[in-house]
Amino acid sequence: MKNNLHEEIRSIIKEEIKNIYSARCILTTTRERNLTEILTDIRASMGITVVTMVGSSQFVGERKEVSELTIKYLPFGTSVRAFTKHMTKTIKKIDGVMSIKVMEVSLFEPRD
Repeated sequence: MKNNLHEEIRSIIKEEIKNIYSARCILTTTRERNLTEILTDIRASMGITVVTMVGSSQFVGERKEVSELTIKYLPFGTSVRAFTKHMTKTIKKIDGVMSIKVMEVSLFEPRD
């Protein structure tokens, strides 16, 4: 019984993972707020499942910091394009975010 439930849950999760997208983004933030706090706020946004920084952030002058991110998300009830647009608008409203540019969006393919 327990094994069947485990397999059923595993099957449901695998089906949902098929709908997760990954966006490679360039995030520009102010150095007045800690980047870790900004990334935590991004992670708290609805639909976003994982935020990963690629490499180290780069300081641009005294007030700006630029980071490359990978954001994985599950677009709820809308198209991928519409959700991506909504996601960028939401991120731009976060305190400390100056801009975000989505460079590439792809369907996330998990490893088995």
